[in-house]
Amino acid sequence: MNRTNVTNGTSALAASMAWLYQNETEFTILFGIGLLALFTNPLIMWTIWRQKPLHTGCFFIIAQLALADFIVGAAFTGTMIKRFIRIEGYLGEIISQLQCAFEMAPNYFSESASLSLALALGCERLLAAAMPIKFMAHQWKIAYAASVVAWTIPILDCSTMLIVMNLSPSKMVNFCTSAMAVTKGGV
Repeated sequence: MNRTNVTNGTSALAASMAWLYQNETEFTILFGIGLLALFTNPLIMWTIWRQKPLHTGCFFIIAQLALADFIVGAAFTGTMIKRFIRIEGYLGEIISQLQCAFEMAPNYFSESASLSLALALGCERLLAAAMPIKFMAHQWKIAYAASVVAWTIPILDCSTMLIVMNLSPSKMVNFCTSAMAVTKGGV
């Protein structure tokens, strides 16, 4: 398909094609960042797993953050590939808000997990600086508690989104539109 075919299109496919052709650099950068995350975050996790001095509560959370960022990279790369395939006409358009929510759920979950783990890491480091002696005695308990809370938040958040979507699809129109805009993922 050439670039001149999308000038007067009114469908979501035409709008998506126009976005891709107007933002080729952004598409390439986001796709490249997703691929980079897929290759670098496993190296971080492997390094932490192999090096005994890195077996601390802080690096436990950092390894989980690398896992969450790996999921972000996989979700973004998958979304960009689906978007490109959809633009080229080999995959149907998104026809419902429910379909949109299910396509955006991995992106939304992974971003939420990454942010909550970064917050957990910050809180853990604050406790380490504020109470160093007490912290050393309880660093693993603190790391486990912070990790459980950090993973529970995106699970509850994404589950709530999908439950509300199934109960009342009309209420999620604004959410799906805003989630697609934030994650650059939908059509």
